Amino acid sequence: MRRKKKRTIRYRPVRRERQERPAHRARPAMWTRPARRDRRSLQRARLKLIRAALVAVLAVSVSLTVAAVWRTFATNRLNAQLQSLHTADGAAPSAEIAAPPMQDFAQAADSDRSWQSAYASELPEGIRLMGGGSAVAAVAAAEPARTVGNAATTTAYHITDAQLLPEMLKLSQANPDLVGWLYIDGVVNLPVVYRDNEYYLTHDFYGHHSKAGTLFLDVNHPLTEDAANLLIHGHDMTDGTMFGLLIHYQRGGYIDKHPVIKLSTLWDVERYAVFAVLRTPVDPRKDGFVNYYAHPTFASDADFCAYIDTLRRHALQTADVDVQPGDGLLTLTTCLGDDRLVVVARRLREDEPASTDRQEGQT
Repeated sequence: MRRKKKRTIRYRPVRRERQERPAHRARPAMWTRPARRDRRSLQRARLKLIRAALVAVLAVSVSLTVAAVWRTFATNRLNAQLQSLHTADGAAPSAEIAAPPMQDFAQAADSDRSWQSAYASELPEGIRLMGGGSAVAAVAAAEPARTVGNAATTTAYHITDAQLLPEMLKLSQANPDLVGWLYIDGVVNLPVVYRDNEYYLTHDFYGHHSKAGTLFLDVNHPLTEDAANLLIHGHDMTDGTMFGLLIHYQRGGYIDKHPVIKLSTLWDVERYAVFAVLRTPVDPRKDGFVNYYAHPTFASDADFCAYIDTLRRHALQTADVDVQPGDGLLTLTTCLGDDRLVVVARRLREDEPASTDRQEGQT
C-alpha cells in the first residue's frame, strides 16, 4: 500500500499594521528618531555649510594676499620712480631756497594735546598725551635758555641757505614738503617730508592714500640751522618697505654691516654713524622708557651728555663711536609692537676718515 506524503503547511506571518500610540502615551518630539532619509539630508546640508565656509575663508585669504602683494608692488614701483627722480641730474636754480618755516612749538603742542585727567595725573613731569593716547614730551613755547660757551647751543648743525642740490630739484617740484633723502645701504633709500605727525602716516609722497605712508620729519624737530637732533618717523612694514628693515638693527653685528646713514637735505649731504639702538615702551610709566622725542635742541652741554648717557644705558646694541657736545644727531624711529625701535646716529666730523663710508653704495 502506497503511503501518502505528508504535506507541510507553511504559515506566512501576517503583517500587522503599526498601531499609533495613544495620545497620552506619545513620545516627546525630541525623542523621535529621524528617518534615514531625513538624516542624509541633514548631513548634506551640513556639508554644504562647511564647504561654503571653507570657500569664504579661502576667498578672504586670497584677497588679503593679493592686496598685500599689490600694495608691495605699488610701493616698490613708487619708490623706484622717486629714486629715479632723485638720481636724475637737474639744473640747480639760481635763486636760493629758504629753509622750511619753523612751526611755532606752542601751537604744535596745542594741536596734539588731548589730556585725560585720570591718566595724565600719573605721568612724570614734562610728559603729556597726544590725541592717539601716546605720551610725548611737552614742548615749551620758547627755546631752551642758552648758555654762552656751550657747544650744544652755539653750533650751527645744518646748512639751510645754500642753493638747492641738483638731485633734489625734481623731487621738490613734485612735493614742496620735501626736506631730504634718507639712504642706508641695503636698508632704506627714500625721501623725507615735513608737514605734521599725522598726514604722511596714511599718504604717500604724492598725497595718495597709502598704508605704507612716507618717511617724515617730526613736527617738533624741523630742519633748521640749530637743530641738534633730527627725528624721522616711518612705518614698520612687513614687506620690508619704509622702515621695515630697520628692526634688524636689534641683531648683534648689524651695526657693523650698516654703520653709516646718509641724509641729503635740500642743500647739503650729511653722513651719520650709528652708535645706539634701543627699544622703548610708549607708556612712560613702564620700565625702560626713554624720552627720545623731546630733544630737538639741548639747553647745555650737560643736558646733551646726560641724554647720550641715557641712550647708552638703555641700548640693545651700541657701537664704539664717541659722541661729544656739538655733534649733530639723527634719530630714526618705527613701531615695534607696543614699543618703539629707536636708531640714533652721530654726524660724521670733517676730520674723520672717509673710510667710514665704506658701506655706502651709490644712490
